[in-house]
Amino acid sequence: MLNLLVYELQEAQFPVHAPRPAYGPVRARDGDILIAPITPRNFTGLCEVMGQSELANDPRFKTLPARAANWNAMMQVVEQWTVRHTVGECISALDRAGVPCAEYRDPIAALSNPHLLQRGAFAKISDGAGEFVGINAPWKMSGATTAMQREVPGVGAHRDEVLSLLGLPPEAIARLVTAGVFGMPRDPAPKA
Repeated sequence: MLNLLVYELQEAQFPVHAPRPAYGPVRARDGDILIAPITPRNFTGLCEVMGQSELANDPRFKTLPARAANWNAMMQVVEQWTVRHTVGECISALDRAGVPCAEYRDPIAALSNPHLLQRGAFAKISDGAGEFVGINAPWKMSGATTAMQREVPGVGAHRDEVLSLLGLPPEAIARLVTAGVFGMPRDPAPKA
């Protein structure tokens, strides 16, 4: 999860006193879209695509700190453009201009996305609560399996193996179990 917390890790080292832009979706005619004009080039491209090149010189949006401080106002202007177009039209125009964007999907829609399914993004797993869909790591490696395993081990399922690797003999592990170190032993069969 740490590689998803880039901003948070930077802010922990170098506290900021202004809110960071929140990349939330804006409405299009047939759905929602995420747009992230993070560099000056991205923002200039966005302004040109919207037919509002003059926004690049608007004091509220001219610099990165100004855009961050006026992020909501900027995204309201962007949404005035996106609502007149479909998601596909927006993405096509923004891609040509080099503006980072993507269709916004809620999690349930993402789980049935044909591209993600074809890429093997998901795996069915099961644990004590039943079966569910989880997301595989976003990378693939030629010499290793990176996909999730089918079964999620229960708590303590590998206890004896791990303790053996740490040098504890089976008799020592049995004494710890009897002493209740790992919790109360379960009764193998319910009493009638």
